[in-house]
Amino acid sequence: MTDSANYNFALWQLLLRTLSIMKKARQVELNEFGTSSRNSAVLSTIMRLGEEATLSNIAEQLTLEIHSISAQLTRMEKEGLIEKTKDRKKKNLMHVRITDKGYESFIHGMKREKLNSIMSALTDEEKHSLWMIIAKIREKSMAELGKESKNLYPPSDPADLPPPSQQEGTMQSVLLHKSPSRTS
Repeated sequence: MTDSANYNFALWQLLLRTLSIMKKARQVELNEFGTSSRNSAVLSTIMRLGEEATLSNIAEQLTLEIHSISAQLTRMEKEGLIEKTKDRKKKNLMHVRITDKGYESFIHGMKREKLNSIMSALTDEEKHSLWMIIAKIREKSMAELGKESKNLYPPSDPADLPPPSQQEGTMQSVLLHKSPSRTS
């Protein structure tokens, strides 16, 4: 029964529709701050990558095509959320930094009350099991596409998440190198 094509398709639909509902709930929360879930994801990725935030690294982390993330970054640059600069040595390398306005948007995106409320339906053990199952599906999906999944975030094992103090260090590094106004 569980190996039938209909069951697999229904399970896939359940995953997609659940994600869609969760994204809508998340967007309601972000609307209060005038940002989108996509901008929030990009800003979080830039913050996590720090000085390694390049067009290609951001696309890889978000599993998006270069042209898609390029268009998103162009919109975000026009909104004043990020700055793009070409590398001085490698002209085809584009670095991305967060502006003061982008940082404010990032901070608002850190508020995740609806997401936390939704995830509270699961015990810690269930969350861990769900993580491992989703990671397994992601690995198989990447293999089906013929792509490596070595640098994906979040990692396949939650034990590989950097501790919060290390994540904050990366964020401080981005801020200190980004804006003289924030170093005082």
